[in-house]
Amino acid sequence: MAEQELSLINKVELRIALADSDSKFQGALDLYLCPLLLKLGSTHSSSRSAVLNFIRDLISRLNGAPAVQLPVLKLIEQSKKPSLPAGSSVASTQLYSLLLAAKGLDRLDDKQSLIKPLLEGIEAFEGPVCSRLFNLFIRSLAGWKTPDRGTDEFKALQSSLNLPVSTVRFITSKLEQLFLLVPSYNDKGIIPKGTTCPGLSADEVSFLTYDCGYFPNQQSYHL
Repeated sequence: MAEQELSLINKVELRIALADSDSKFQGALDLYLCPLLLKLGSTHSSSRSAVLNFIRDLISRLNGAPAVQLPVLKLIEQSKKPSLPAGSSVASTQLYSLLLAAKGLDRLDDKQSLIKPLLEGIEAFEGPVCSRLFNLFIRSLAGWKTPDRGTDEFKALQSSLNLPVSTVRFITSKLEQLFLLVPSYNDKGIIPKGTTCPGLSADEVSFLTYDCGYFPNQQSYHL
């Protein structure tokens, strides 16, 4: 079974690797990337290792192909509901889906269409998954001028989002914490885990910085 699964992974990776133009590469990623990331939940270590090696090579190739779009919405949806058998480990699939969604978000012109998918049910997630979803939400707001409260445009936006009270309260709380955040970087330009600042606990600072894996000063991501 392990050999069959590894063979399938290798075939899919080859299809992506052989894409000889940006359009073909993008099409292959749209079709195969999410299913491939599901194999990070495999019970076979050889399969998981193969996918991790693929991700490393993929990121390197993406860095040289800035015009290629990633299936960001699919990656976000997969991070929330990975299609894995009951009892499977979902953490790696979730985190790597969000890692690649973060890389793809910066390439999108229309980031605001992701706001609702990012926010729906966000309060039900914990740790780095929740933190990364919130970070993507914040970054999806870049360059967006929200309509004035009370206008027809504002009411239409409110209606289209239609978020439950629990989600609104969660987001409001995290936004309040974000306004209190005063980042403190170490000599390597990284916010160390365990950092505190006035008005925020170490866990709250970690949620807004370390856990989301994104350091704007370095334009880099980590897991």
